[in-house]
Parts: sequence; structure tokens; C-alpha cells
Amino acid sequence: MKINLETLQGTKGGLNVAGNGKTASGKAPEPTTQSGEKIQISELSRQLHALASSVTAAPDFDAKRVDEIKQAIREGRFTVNSDAVADKLVASVQELLTKQK
Repeated sequence: MKINLETLQGTKGGLNVAGNGKTASGKAPEPTTQSGEKIQISELSRQLHALASSVTAAPDFDAKRVDEIKQAIREGRFTVNSDAVADKLVASVQELLTKQK
């Protein structure tokens, strides 16, 4: 049985793991579907689930900072440092090219 991220997140198909995720022996119990089928989850799948959980818990942006920038734009106080933008763009491209090699 293949397990996708939706199943791991419990939004579809339901993944039932009771308690703190471990049995008295210290091992994680075998997860089951809502219909009672036992499933096996690879370590990579567990890591991906943990990563997805941590990503969704982190805020995507700083709303206060966004409001400050909007206000500065409205008041004409917002300036763009084109040198800094260019430097960061070049650094980003260099990083992407390095990762491709």
C-alpha cells in the first residue's frame, strides 16, 4: 500500500497512531487506516511528515513588517536600494547554479 502526504496528515484515508507515538517497548506502534489495515511507513516518510508539520507551523511572513512597508509606500518614504537588490539577485543565481552542478 502506498502512503501519500494526505494520508500522513490524516486529511484523507486517516492515519491512526495512538498516544505519544510509542508503545511500552519504546517502539512506534504500527499505524492503521480507518478500515483497520496495517501500513508501514518508511523512515523517509516519517521525516517528510515531520518536515511538513514544522513548515506549516512556521509563519509565512511577518504581517507587522508588511504593514510597515505598505504605510511607508503610501507616505512616499519607501526607497529601494537597487545595489542591494542586485547583489542578492546575483548571489541567489550563483547559489542555484552551484546546486545544479
